[in-house]
Amino acid sequence: MKADRELAQVYAGIRKTNGTKQEGKAAVTLKLIRRMVDIVEGGPLTASRDRALILIGFAGGLRRSELAGIRFEHLQWHSSGSGITITLPRSKTDQEGQGREVEIVRGSQPESTPLAECTCPVRALDQWLRQAGIASGPVFRKVNRGENVQKAALNPASVAWILKRALGRAGVRDLHRYGAHSLRAGFATTTFDNGVPEFKIRQQTGHKTSRMLEKYIRSEQKARQEAASSLGL
Repeated sequence: MKADRELAQVYAGIRKTNGTKQEGKAAVTLKLIRRMVDIVEGGPLTASRDRALILIGFAGGLRRSELAGIRFEHLQWHSSGSGITITLPRSKTDQEGQGREVEIVRGSQPESTPLAECTCPVRALDQWLRQAGIASGPVFRKVNRGENVQKAALNPASVAWILKRALGRAGVRDLHRYGAHSLRAGFATTTFDNGVPEFKIRQQTGHKTSRMLEKYIRSEQKARQEAASSLGL
C-alpha cells in the first residue's frame, strides 16, 4: 500500500539521520493503544495478528525479542478463564536462561464487545490462534500478501515495523519518538500512574533493578509537568 511505502521511507530516513543507536522511546498511552487496535488494517489474518501482538506486548510489558520468541508451548491458559501465563525461557537480562513468567489478565470489557473493537489481550490472542490454526510452534508468525500464515516466527525487526505502522495509522506524526520499546515503557508508566508498586511492575517486566523503570517514569513525569506548566495558572 502507498501509505505503508511512505511510512517505510520516513522510517528509513529517521534511521539514516539518527543512526541505529537505541534511545529511550516514548511510552504509548492506553488511549493510543485503543486507537492502534481500533484501526488495524490489512487482511483479516494480518489485522488479527497485529491486534494480538500490540495488546500482548502492552499487557505483558514485553520486549520485541520476547514477543517474537513466544511459542504456543509457552502459553498456559487458566482453567478459571481469567487469563494466560506466558513462560519466557530467556530474556535480555536473563543470561542464565532461568526464564520468567508473565501474566496476561482478561480485560474488563463485556464479552459481547466485538472482537474488532476489543482491547482484551486474552480474547485477541485467542482469536489470532484460532484464525491462524496455530496449535504449536511460534505464536506470532509472518503472514504473506495472500493472507497465508507462514511457519516462521516474526523476527524482532518485523515486530518493531508492525508497531511503527500501527502508530502511523493511529495518527502519530513524530514516529521517531516511538519504537517497539514503547509498549514496554507504556506498561511501566501506565501501571505506575495507576498506583501499582514499583517492585510489582518489575516482577512483570523482569527488570533486575529499578533504574530503568525510573527512567521510564521520570521521562513521562517530566513531559506531564511541562504540559501542566504551560497553563499559566
